Amino acid sequence: MKVITLIFFLLSCSSITFDGSSHRPKNNYKFSVLQGTTDETSTVIRLVYPNFLSPTYEVLDSKGKKIKIHKIADFEKKAFEFRVTHIFLENLSPESTYALNIRTKFKHWKDSRTFRTLNSKGDKLKILVASCMSDSYNDVGNIIWPQALGHNPDVMFLTGDNL
Repeated sequence: MKVITLIFFLLSCSSITFDGSSHRPKNNYKFSVLQGTTDETSTVIRLVYPNFLSPTYEVLDSKGKKIKIHKIADFEKKAFEFRVTHIFLENLSPESTYALNIRTKFKHWKDSRTFRTLNSKGDKLKILVASCMSDSYNDVGNIIWPQALGHNPDVMFLTGDNL
């Protein structure tokens, strides 16, 4: 009886339900998406998401044409609740904006992001460096991020405490 009670207690503490939904606010079913190493024609994108999801993803250029995705690797450990997928994209253009669309079989778990490659031919390179971005300070972040991104940085370095 103690084992059954313990199992029900642990299930009640879980944030994920059996249908893929969770106790998250409706606006918090996003994936962690980090654009990594990028040059003028290629980029690496890292996706972080709960282990129980099996997302599909597509990348479209500004004209809606699908871009070939090269999956580099998946990183998953049994003791952790999250998986990391690295994808590689090439033959891109710095003049185009791309859309990354992520979908799952669960209606809440979907996400879309836009990104570009690095245009190194411009006169000035705008760099944004940020750190210590705890989600517990969203009231501050909701003010700072629009201002920082309003400068249209070409490169962003998110250093420390950003996951």
